[in-house]
Amino acid sequence: MCEEYERHILKLTEQHEQAINSLLDQFKAHLSRVQEAYEKSKKESEQLKMINEEKLTMTEADNKEEINKINAKQVEEKKSLLDVIDELKKDMQTLMWQRDRLQREKEMFLRKRQAEEQAA
Repeated sequence: MCEEYERHILKLTEQHEQAINSLLDQFKAHLSRVQEAYEKSKKESEQLKMINEEKLTMTEADNKEEINKINAKQVEEKKSLLDVIDELKKDMQTLMWQRDRLQREKEMFLRKRQAEEQAA
């Protein structure tokens, strides 16, 4: 009965570790996609900046307003992407802490079980 319970606990621990590792992989993939989107946005921003500079030859007042709107939009997009990246990094760190904690608990459990077996 006790051994069956211990096997069940070990199985659950391994399942939790696998789930955490899977979530970490998903977060890493998502973080990578967000970073790629950020880089793409950054390139587009540079291209738009060059276009905006070319437009300065047009009516200056109209151009300045348009440039300010575009720049403000780009700044907001960058902030949003950076916020998402920060949140993903925090979530990934939390998952790694949980994985490490589970690993330590598993090791402690196995050591305790081994000590009990040796004592018996």
